[in-house]
Formats: sequence, structure tokens, C-alpha cells
Amino acid sequence: MTQKQFYRLFDQLFKEERQLMQDKGTEYTISSDDKLENFKSVAKRNGLEPLQVCKIYLDKHLDSISNFVKRRRTFSGESIRGRVKDARNYLILLLALIEEDRAKRTQ
Repeated sequence: MTQKQFYRLFDQLFKEERQLMQDKGTEYTISSDDKLENFKSVAKRNGLEPLQVCKIYLDKHLDSISNFVKRRRTFSGESIRGRVKDARNYLILLLALIEEDRAKRTQ
């Protein structure tokens, strides 16, 4: 893959991930203005921390990616591209939770 091809893929994935984040955002935040509401509400209902919930969600996608690397195929209707986009979005959400947690601890 040339550098030009790589950065074209990078840019396309970024656009797709942003759209995916926006499309799923309203549903997963229960229409809250807090982008991280899903992790907070699930954490509260299950006696966990929001960071733990996000990491669990991320792990699900990483497990699927690991299986793809091992088997070179998916076993559901979701493509490996979709799993990678989800994982990258969860990493961003994880960082947002970390940043929010740090901000609260310094207040």
C-alpha cells in the first residue's frame, strides 16, 4: 500500500467513524446531551465505573478483531472494517472518560 493509498484509507475511515459516532450517539446516550451517558448509566446499574464499562465494550470489538486475525474471516454480518471503526471510536470514548475523570479529580 502506498502512502497515498494509506492516507486515503485513513481519511475515509475518519469520516465513516465520525458519522457512525453521530448516528449511534443519540441512541446510546438515551437522548442525553452527555456523550458519555451510556457508560455512566450502565455503570450505575451494574455497580461498575464508566471506564470499566467502556473497556468491556471495547474488549468485545478487540476480541472480534483478534478472531479475524486468527481466522481471516468474520462469523457475523458485521465486517472487519466495521469492527475496527467501532474499536477506534471506543478508544476515543475511553479517552473522553479519562479526561472527564481527571478534570473531576482536580476540582
